Amino acid sequence: MKQQRIGIIGMRGMGDIRAKVAAKRDDCQVACIAGRDEAFLQSKADEFGCPYVLDSQELINSPEVDAVVVATPNHLHYPFGLQAIEAGKHVFLEYPPAISLEELDLLIEARDAKGVTLGVGLSGRFEGPHLFLKRNLSKIGRPVLAHGSVALEYIWKWSKCNDIMGDFFALANFHHIDQSIDLFGAVEWVNATLTEEQDSEGNNV
Repeated sequence: MKQQRIGIIGMRGMGDIRAKVAAKRDDCQVACIAGRDEAFLQSKADEFGCPYVLDSQELINSPEVDAVVVATPNHLHYPFGLQAIEAGKHVFLEYPPAISLEELDLLIEARDAKGVTLGVGLSGRFEGPHLFLKRNLSKIGRPVLAHGSVALEYIWKWSKCNDIMGDFFALANFHHIDQSIDLFGAVEWVNATLTEEQDSEGNNV
């Protein structure tokens, strides 16, 4: 199997996690990383034994990169993802892949036109607790009700800015929806109520 050479845009948070996973695998390698903080990038380049660039377009266009991971704030997933697809690279986008359905449609159209792979970081179904539940679900009989809640230790400083984070459908934690479908099958119907509270500047609070 050909070893995939991975380029990662955004090395804080999920980008660093993806790099650590790639570095442990025999079928891929961290070939290049990109970001804005040069001192931080240098430390990560030393850790993973790869070059770094401050211009993400340089990483995307590099002949030494086969696939691109985009692990930036949400509003940059679409433009970097589209550029990478158009450059003929396979692309892995952190969730959400875009902050509007229109952007997502354009990504899918570009993927189909270029014949590359486009993946999205809905990694919740591969987490230990989810896999444990999936293995043991049949032991408790047929589920009739599932309930969940989310509590976060922190939020990103840009998470309340709609232009960066996206609207409700980009904000909503679809990891749990994806996990539910993986456990219980396709959804037959939905009954939902949506409420939003915004500050004086129109941002979600």
